[in-house]
Amino acid sequence: MSNVGEMVASDVSGRSTARALLGLLALAFLATGGCGKSSVRTDRDVKPSESPLTAEALAHVDVVAAWSRGVWYGKPHLAENYFDVALRNRSDEPRWFVLPETFPFDDKEPTASPGGEGEVQWFQLSKAPTNVVIAMGVYTGMWALLLAGHATVGLRDLKISSHWSDRPKTVRLTLLIVKSITVGGKPLANSVSVDPLSQGGLTDAPRSAADPRALPFWHPADRTKSEPVVLDVESRRMLEITLSDGPR
Repeated sequence: MSNVGEMVASDVSGRSTARALLGLLALAFLATGGCGKSSVRTDRDVKPSESPLTAEALAHVDVVAAWSRGVWYGKPHLAENYFDVALRNRSDEPRWFVLPETFPFDDKEPTASPGGEGEVQWFQLSKAPTNVVIAMGVYTGMWALLLAGHATVGLRDLKISSHWSDRPKTVRLTLLIVKSITVGGKPLANSVSVDPLSQGGLTDAPRSAADPRALPFWHPADRTKSEPVVLDVESRRMLEITLSDGPR
């Protein structure tokens, strides 16, 4: 049994601006596990200190690959699921790569209108020359990383929370490739004090707001209100991933 994400749908291209597509960030279909041949080790074969996401593995990524690395259980039914994720921008221009920060509750459909954003946490995971910077939308439940053209980035232990009453064997993870993101009509990139353009490389994902690489939060001028989020989605990719039950 392999826990490497395998591509199950080709990219879907389009130029329309999508206000409601944030719901896709948490798209997950529960399914039974499947058996197949793979050269990638499962978590049962990998020591906790090891990661399947190496520089060599990163060099062979097409657009996206992901491995389930384990889970931490909180109060029922909270679980923090950890993934090693590799992303490659095949475009000449920078693109936002958007992943969910939280999977949907049980089998409920993701909302088509997620509302707005009232808090964004930024992290500068590495500095120049790689300069890996990632944003977490607290209200919208998304991870967003602006990746330079033809650059590749690897994130170890990216946390995606879930509140499933019954943990599935597999999950379908949707990646949005986005031309632009605005919050309250302004570019998301303007809400951080450092250059948000990631140049690539391999680094550890943030674990919490207390991460020493955390940058100041962004909030709207009126903190009693959230600002509308708009994504100009270029394409999407989906991965089917076997979930690891190993401790993290």
